[in-house]
Amino acid sequence: MKSAEKRKKIPPKNSGRKGAQGRSVRRVRQPLMRLIIYCVLVVMVTAILSMAMTPKRYDLKQGSIARETIYATKDVEDKLGYDRAVEAARKQVNEKYTKDEAATDEALQKVDSFFTAFEAARTKAENERLAVQAAYEEEHGSKLQVPAGENFPYPDEFIAELKSDDTIRLLSTEQLYTVLSASASDLTRLQTLLEVNMRGALDSGIQEDQLAKEREELRTALEQEDNRFSEDLMALGNLIINQSLRANMIYDEEGTQLAREQAAQAVEAQVWRKGDVIVSEGDVVTDVQIAALSSLGVLADQKMDLWLYAGIALLVIIMVLLMMQYLRAFETKVLTSIPKLIMTGLTLVFTLLISLLISTINPRLAPISTCALLLTLLVGPRMALVINFFASIMAAMMLSGGNGLMTITTLGILISAMLSGMAGVFILRRNIRERSGLIIAGLGAGVINALVIIALGLITTSNLKEVLIGGLWGLGSGVLSAVLCLGTLPVWETVFDVVTPTKLLELANPNHPLLRRLLLEAAGTYHHSIIVGNLAERAADAVGADMMLTRTGAFFHDIGKLSAPYFFKENQVGSVNPHDGLAPEVSASILTAHTRDGLALAQQFKLPKAIGDIILQHHGTTLTGYFYATACKAAADPALVDERDFRYSGPKPQTREAGIIMLADTVEAAVRSLEKPTQGQVEEMIRRLVREKLMDGQLDECDLTLRDLDTICEVFVRALKGIYHERVAYPKVEKKGEKPGVAPAKAEIQPPRAAPLSGQQTAPEREPAPRKEPLQTPQAEAAAEPAQEDAGGKQDEQTKGDA
Repeated sequence: MKSAEKRKKIPPKNSGRKGAQGRSVRRVRQPLMRLIIYCVLVVMVTAILSMAMTPKRYDLKQGSIARETIYATKDVEDKLGYDRAVEAARKQVNEKYTKDEAATDEALQKVDSFFTAFEAARTKAENERLAVQAAYEEEHGSKLQVPAGENFPYPDEFIAELKSDDTIRLLSTEQLYTVLSASASDLTRLQTLLEVNMRGALDSGIQEDQLAKEREELRTALEQEDNRFSEDLMALGNLIINQSLRANMIYDEEGTQLAREQAAQAVEAQVWRKGDVIVSEGDVVTDVQIAALSSLGVLADQKMDLWLYAGIALLVIIMVLLMMQYLRAFETKVLTSIPKLIMTGLTLVFTLLISLLISTINPRLAPISTCALLLTLLVGPRMALVINFFASIMAAMMLSGGNGLMTITTLGILISAMLSGMAGVFILRRNIRERSGLIIAGLGAGVINALVIIALGLITTSNLKEVLIGGLWGLGSGVLSAVLCLGTLPVWETVFDVVTPTKLLELANPNHPLLRRLLLEAAGTYHHSIIVGNLAERAADAVGADMMLTRTGAFFHDIGKLSAPYFFKENQVGSVNPHDGLAPEVSASILTAHTRDGLALAQQFKLPKAIGDIILQHHGTTLTGYFYATACKAAADPALVDERDFRYSGPKPQTREAGIIMLADTVEAAVRSLEKPTQGQVEEMIRRLVREKLMDGQLDECDLTLRDLDTICEVFVRALKGIYHERVAYPKVEKKGEKPGVAPAKAEIQPPRAAPLSGQQTAPEREPAPRKEPLQTPQAEAAAEPAQEDAGGKQDEQTKGDA
């Protein structure tokens, strides 16, 4: 027992310091490689988007003749036209004036003061006239006779006295005599006419520059025939007008500026809309057009629009950072696989480039769904959905001609690309095992794309014909995506050694050269592989592993046996066992070599790396128990037998698929060794063998859980019950003169017994009835059990199918 325990602790040959150093180097290199990939992806995507969003440049100046018609590539403000419109609006605003009521009252009062002074002067003059006449009569004894047309001879002192009045002083002597000699009715009519007309003018408002005009209009009113004033009275009226009428509208500078600002603000922005003709072919380019072209950044003498490129780069960096976080949180297998990271990035870049080229025909034809369909096959549906989201945003930026993410066109591209890509992923996922699945997915993506384009078109336009044509272009986009996937898929598979469902379907074809050789040269191994494939496929489906990879990997897992097919029991039909004359070490080396030989064949026939890994890992570091026990018996000191010489070189299964194939291979070979298996025996053996693999550490490096292992056991039991069911012994046909034969009784089918997989249920008393045996390692069991078969295949259940 001590020597067995000592031997149990010996590590396999492939473990040690060298492997640890390799893993350490990988841990250092991977983050650096990922950073380089992210940076390169940012640069490449930014370059593609910049090419798409940078407009064509033109060598034009003011006064040049345009050689071609130039359209606005995006909405841009016409700054020069707007400035001119604002200036015109300012000029159109009249100056603002405020009415001065005090000036109005003062003007009317001035008129009134003239006629009040006239009345007073006339009263004094009448008194003076009477006094002068009285003195004249007293002196001459007769009345004073004044000739017609002459003024009354008032004394000069009296005239001087009258002119001492401020108002009368404004009149000339002739005008004063006109006042004194005019009839009261004429003066009243003159006063009324002046007051009425002047009040009307003042009520309308008189600006300083309008004063002369208003005075002229009042003079004209005096000269009208209906008024019939003498020339002297009209002259007097002109004097009153000139002295009384004044401007009553005061210039409001603050109000004027405010009104002009309001007028300027009311001017709408002058905008060149996307698609507007800025310059027509043959036109003489104006300063307004040059300003518009400058705003678009399309003039040859302009510097690079660094802000545009900075914005594009920033958006791409944000999207790549979000991709990184998604990978870190949900796709650790992709994150830790440098080839898959490179492939994902190149798929995105390829889709953007091909979409940019195709968009020159029609933007709606751009095959944006190519990325989603390819990644569904190359990486997985979840990754495809996420990358499709970012690809849709990038495509919207790229195909909108630099309009960013703020226009109806861009929004339409974003929605149609996103929804059609999602539809393609969902459809392809359901039809991934069919060769026609990619075409169906492309058609589905195209139909969804067309429907989205039509729906958005109905919302934004009433041109039904244009909407339907756009839908047809969208349908073509999906079909083109599928064609591109079919055409480029072999390139992706070859360059990145990726296993796709399509590739697996091709490999699983029985006419594959290796499978044909296996059928012809090692028929037993071939049939064993087919059964293992069916077992493993059902188990993979039950635990959510890759069914197609598991099935195809199982078909090829034992191709290494082609190097020496008759050294394996399943191919030794009626022939001598070649192991009979060989030392146990030699036999073990032949058996364990078939994994390495299989890998060499896989590389020779260019099988995918995932298949090669399964071939190399499907035995892990399992011990060939029978030959190890034989060597221990033959050795003088069993402790001197190196256990590592009898183990497979490994490595242990690294994936769920490889682990499932290991269990299916072990179980099928062991159950096949039972002579008359019952359901109870089959289940007991399956669960025991799976526990032994678990306890031996063979499943330590794959992601199979205890729940998965329990599910796998149940699947194996159901499957093997159908494969190795009890056959009815047919009776011998009765011949004349012979007694009829009797068919043997059918073996009793025992009810199944569930034995949960748990590392704690290893004690003998925990084993399910009817057999109670402790969990033993394969080494101990092989050493304890006697040989069970003849010399051709003497080994425990784990190696019965190999030797």
